[in-house]
Amino acid sequence: RSYSVTGVQTCALPISDSQFTQDTYIGSAPLTVQFTDRSLYSPTSWEWSYSVVGESWIQFSTEQNPEYTFTNRGVYLTRLKASNAGGSTTAYGVVVVLRNWWW
Repeated sequence: RSYSVTGVQTCALPISDSQFTQDTYIGSAPLTVQFTDRSLYSPTSWEWSYSVVGESWIQFSTEQNPEYTFTNRGVYLTRLKASNAGGSTTAYGVVVVLRNWWW
């Protein structure tokens, strides 16, 4: 016997839905933050960046779950761009680094 399939539709992989968590949002310098990817639809690449408000983005990692140490005080926007074969999306967060009052 032989079988044939008619009317088969192909579906594209959904675009990665970027999401992440971080273990802390505020603290004294130097502040180490662990970022954890929670993106949906099986991303295959990650671009982590930060920006001081009003300045350009600086990429700090392409790992899935990086750790980064912020050494200067300030308010930082954080960004994850997660991608898969269907495309990419971006998620944002914030880190506040305070002055260390002890030195």
